[in-house]
Amino acid sequence: MADNTAEIERLRAILREGVTTVSVGGTTTTVDLNVIRQQLRDLERTDDIEGSRKPRISSIDVGGLMGGSNRSSYYGDC
Repeated sequence: MADNTAEIERLRAILREGVTTVSVGGTTTTVDLNVIRQQLRDLERTDDIEGSRKPRISSIDVGGLMGGSNRSSYYGDC
């Protein structure tokens, strides 16, 4: 497995732009966005950093969201 982060970001940028044809110096290049989407899915599926999947969210601290540490007032006697 490999770290495909740079290539994934490049493909996402192409999709965000939505441009399918570019002409430079008389040379025209056409891109099939469906092929780009498939390549992106393949890279995302095989993307791996240091042998483990990249977490979407590493942690969420919800302490204090309920107005204090007295859980019994919200959840009954725990």
